[in-house]
Amino acid sequence: MDFDRRAFKRIMLAVDLKIIIGSDFVPGTTRDVTKKGLCIKIPTSRLKGGMLERLEDRVVIYLGDTILYGLVRWYDVENGFFKIGIELDRGSRGKWWDVVGPVAEKQTTAS
Repeated sequence: MDFDRRAFKRIMLAVDLKIIIGSDFVPGTTRDVTKKGLCIKIPTSRLKGGMLERLEDRVVIYLGDTILYGLVRWYDVENGFFKIGIELDRGSRGKWWDVVGPVAEKQTTAS
């Protein structure tokens, strides 16, 4: 049984960004987005160590000129990639949706 605790609908959307997780500064691509957060895919080879010790770690996300802050809430490993769930800080959510919202909403109406 798959239990999704997200309050907002997931929208499948690939957005290239860079993220600081611990001491790693790596590029990644979103898998899906919501108004409150995102799932990012990062090759397992790009991160030193594993993800278990990074749960609840603070992250910094660079999306063009926009800087966002959040917390690692969950992760999974699939086909050589970490899928990492990030909940954005309240102060970052508006900026996040200003950037990705228009594209995400277009994609929702097109499907």
